[in-house]
Amino acid sequence: MTQTTNLIPLSSAEADEASRSLSYPHLGAAGVTRENRAARLEAYRQAESEITAQHRLWLEENYNEGFAQAVLDRIYQRAWDDGHSGGYHEVENYYDEHSTFAQFVITATQEDA
Repeated sequence: MTQTTNLIPLSSAEADEASRSLSYPHLGAAGVTRENRAARLEAYRQAESEITAQHRLWLEENYNEGFAQAVLDRIYQRAWDDGHSGGYHEVENYYDEHSTFAQFVITATQEDA
C-alpha cells in the first residue's frame, strides 16, 4: 500500500468504532441542507476512506508474511470485496483467510520446485 500521509494503523475494533462514529449526511439531518450536502458527503467519504486506509495498514502490519506488494494488494481487494458489508472485523477475517491461502500456495510451490 502506498502511504501518502502519516496514517495511524487501526485494528478492526478501532476501525469499526471510528466508522460508526461518522454520521452519513442525509438531507434533512442535523445541519445538512441542499446547499451543503455535497461538501458534507465529500467529507464523510474522505473520513471513511481514511479509516479504511488505516485499517488496511494495520492488516498489512499484522498479517504480512513477507508478501510482495502485488500479493498484499490482491489479498486486500478480495478481503474487502468479500467482507466489507459485515464491517472491518469481517474484512479482517477474510484477510486472514486469504493470506493463509496465499502463504500455503507460495510454500507448496517452493517445495515442489
